[in-house]
Amino acid sequence: MPNIRIMNWNVEKLSGAKTAIPGMVNNIARVIVDSAADIVIILELTSATGPAALALVSAQANILAGGNNYLGAFLSHPTGGDVYGVLIRDMNTVRPIRVVPAVNQPTGTDANPLGNLDRTTFATWPAPRVGPGAVANAYPLAGWGLPPTLPLVDVYSSLPRRRAAQRGRFAGRNLANGGYAMGRGFRMPCLLMFEIRNTPATATYILPILACHLGAVRGGANRLARGQIRQYKDIHISQKFQNPPLLANPFGGYIQLNGAVRAIQELIITGDFNVDFLQQAPPLGGNALRNGNRSALNTLTPTSRNGGAAAPAALPGLPGGAPGFPFGVIMGPPGPNYLTIPNLALKSANTTQGSILITVDLAVVPPNVAALRGANFDNFFFGGTQLSATFLNLTPAAFPWVADACRVINLPAQIVQAGGGGAGALDVSAIQAHQANRFANALAIAAAPPPPPPPHFHYGYAAPNLAPAAAAAVLTTHDRLIGTRFISDHLPTVVQFNLP
Repeated sequence: MPNIRIMNWNVEKLSGAKTAIPGMVNNIARVIVDSAADIVIILELTSATGPAALALVSAQANILAGGNNYLGAFLSHPTGGDVYGVLIRDMNTVRPIRVVPAVNQPTGTDANPLGNLDRTTFATWPAPRVGPGAVANAYPLAGWGLPPTLPLVDVYSSLPRRRAAQRGRFAGRNLANGGYAMGRGFRMPCLLMFEIRNTPATATYILPILACHLGAVRGGANRLARGQIRQYKDIHISQKFQNPPLLANPFGGYIQLNGAVRAIQELIITGDFNVDFLQQAPPLGGNALRNGNRSALNTLTPTSRNGGAAAPAALPGLPGGAPGFPFGVIMGPPGPNYLTIPNLALKSANTTQGSILITVDLAVVPPNVAALRGANFDNFFFGGTQLSATFLNLTPAAFPWVADACRVINLPAQIVQAGGGGAGALDVSAIQAHQANRFANALAIAAAPPPPPPPHFHYGYAAPNLAPAAAAAVLTTHDRLIGTRFISDHLPTVVQFNLP
């Protein structure tokens, strides 16, 4: 089986307005294609125009990659004003797993999210293949209907609000309906499950990924995000990740897929967590902020040091398929809750590269590059030892921080001047012209009373070296950071899932 490369990218406010900016779609698609990611998880798509924006990125990525690539585009149900998006590079290798509609079975919407997976049946979409071992199916496949909508997962929230502890289905609803007020900070996680297919078609593997996008705070403790992270251990897919199934939950390691029971042998949790991993307590303790962050992250990983997943290592997943168990023997409530999710450890290069770009302070020249490198505190991969750093071709001897499995793509290094080329080059001159023009218009409006403060528009006016008619000059770090902010305020992170 092929190893599978997975990208997590919070593309800032991916919407119709963003993709209408000249050059934007091409640059986003270029980053995806150059990464050679098999599964691309996109965060922060707006529920209104984000689906159309994702379709534009999918089409452009296919043009850049050539052939039949990245045409598998899938969306989650809306949550808190956003949707999760997924692009699949090769639908012959990776196919999404959908919820099978059934009476009295959750559908995965925010009002009816998945809970007890023992009560949910799943199927691969589309399936089966045409002919034995066929590998040349075109996508989209005619006759298979609309692509499935990816399901949301139920999380219970019990954080105090207005002096009253509430406990209910965390569906982004108001208190009267058992949740909290609707908003971007109240997004539910999405359960992404994929079947990794090979020849012969019977050689498959299930890859479940829990994707989240938690609300941010301007500084200090993020109590809401902490509470959500602590409760990921209660999500039933976490209970399913047991190899072998524990005696207390003997049927917990399986789901019903395509009419048969299938084992869950690996679980990846990823997303934009917005809880600062660099601000957490060491084993001997710390201040309130660090202790609180450690308490939440402890439910996902035993790692508590800045070096990422250096120690302790995650336990290995069992090779091959676990033996099946007759489905339907038990249809009761979910299994017991665990203080930690077994076999998970942090997989993120969180102290070497950054996945969030610092705000560019125009008064500081050159900008604080060290702060950029240390600013990765929210875009992570958590998973077992089947996540690997081997695709980086790096060794611990040369790069001692490579004790983990995640790479953060260095977009600032790929920013070039107008007309610049080469592998991985990102020409943002058209975006610079667009943003500079918006700023000029804002200044003209500001001249009339009352003068509103002019917007920054990602500082397009302050990067003349990126302008279409810029004279030949060496780009400064300042230029590169501003050019990257044109595309997104986060950097993509990539991990490889090594199949047994």
